[in-house]
Amino acid sequence: MNAEEPATGDDTEKLPMAGVRVLDEGTFLAGPYAASILGEFGADVIKVKHSLGGDALRHFGTPTARGDTLTWLSEARNKRSVTINLHDADGVRLFTALVENSSATVSSTRPNQATGAVRDRVAATDRFKGKEHYS
Repeated sequence: MNAEEPATGDDTEKLPMAGVRVLDEGTFLAGPYAASILGEFGADVIKVKHSLGGDALRHFGTPTARGDTLTWLSEARNKRSVTINLHDADGVRLFTALVENSSATVSSTRPNQATGAVRDRVAATDRFKGKEHYS
């Protein structure tokens, strides 16, 4: 493909991370940005949005007519999303199933610094050997 040819659906399969699923549980800049870049390279990125208000980045920066900000639209590109209540047993089971079916996870917590529901999420990712976790 050259610069004059439009991208087609078949081009996605040729990207270096095609076939890799990444679970993005990051918040505010670093984690979401890293996941967006992985999506640029063809990864299937699933953004886990928290049920209590979502990502604060949605309201950071210059607002658009539809209510989101330019920063959020940039960070949310190349991603699918799901809202999960991690304080609920069904939510934890859903998150665990997503981790089991993902190649890697991205978060915005430092190792051993997580508390409460976040600790449960990190512990879930650590249980699955062979999975990459970027924090």
